[in-house]
Amino acid sequence: GGGGALGGGGDHSYTVEHLDVDTPYALRVRACNAGGEGPWSPLWTQRTIVKPPLAPMGLECGDVTPTSVTMRWVPNTHPHHPVSLHQARVMLSGGDGGDPEDHWVTVAAEERGGVLTKVIEDLVPGQRYTVQLRAVNTYGPGDATEGAPVTLLCDVPSRPSQPVPEPGSVPRTMVLTWSAPYGQPGAEVREHVLEMRRHGSSEWHAVHRGGADTSCLVGDLDHFTMYHFRVRARNDLGWSAWSDESMEASPPASAPEPPFVVSCRTTHDSATLRWRSQPGVSAYEVQKLTATRSGG
Repeated sequence: GGGGALGGGGDHSYTVEHLDVDTPYALRVRACNAGGEGPWSPLWTQRTIVKPPLAPMGLECGDVTPTSVTMRWVPNTHPHHPVSLHQARVMLSGGDGGDPEDHWVTVAAEERGGVLTKVIEDLVPGQRYTVQLRAVNTYGPGDATEGAPVTLLCDVPSRPSQPVPEPGSVPRTMVLTWSAPYGQPGAEVREHVLEMRRHGSSEWHAVHRGGADTSCLVGDLDHFTMYHFRVRARNDLGWSAWSDESMEASPPASAPEPPFVVSCRTTHDSATLRWRSQPGVSAYEVQKLTATRSGG
């Protein structure tokens, strides 16, 4: 308790100090004068508020994978600075991520030997992030830790899309196109390989091996034949899985143009016809006709 002599009108106040944090207290007041002490006022019950939590200690980021990172820290607990929960903020380094306050997310950590652990997942391979941590109690959030830089590992590429032919292919050829996998910073696609096999055969052979191009002209196909195609990509860490296979029929052949006759030589009982060779022709047919003799 405490008190003192007061004079004059208006409101009065008295501060009771050295109370414990987050503790309920009952307060009351009574008046005194020359006639003695009056009755006590009704009790006012109040709880002292908590102080903001202290910043977590020893934040470390390790066990980095292409899409995740493991955070480890020691909770900075103090009777006057209780901790209700922890929040993490993971932001792209150097990027404009909007309001930084919107990126704080409550994390449910596991305790192992006095150290709290949380795995942050669904990150982008090869990207650079800054990780921060803070504690929260009924007062609100406390100070955040210094940003811990993290660079995620790159991974082999995801598989490309299924190769498909472009319309309008000429006979015995196809122009196949596909979509490249997502490019990872620091692990861009260096090479694509396109393979082909005949329908009914299990033997694949490469028909294209190139850089970042996503199209290929395949020639010397047989007429009216079904082919299977697949493609995969490579970066500095290795090969992707094969794409889904596509099965396509080679374009039908169109009738050839008339041969260009070079010469025709005859003897008393034979005639030799010579003409230029044509690509894509499997056979020729020579027809003999009896010409009508003109003249008198």
